[in-house]
Amino acid sequence: MNIRLTDAQVEQVLRNLTKEQFIDFLEKDINKGVDWICEFIKRNVDNADQQEKIMRSFPYIQLELWN
Repeated sequence: MNIRLTDAQVEQVLRNLTKEQFIDFLEKDINKGVDWICEFIKRNVDNADQQEKIMRSFPYIQLELWN
């Protein structure tokens, strides 16, 4: 069964998601979730302070693995 939502209905759902619900959604497909997060950062984070905040949010060991 497919349910078709209007753009306004999708926006309403997104506005009412809690942070925990969004994280739970991203966890269902980790690879896709990481891709979406990276795409969001590439398109929207051009401020050096915001980029630094993102970098500080990751544990040091993860940063070493990604370099």
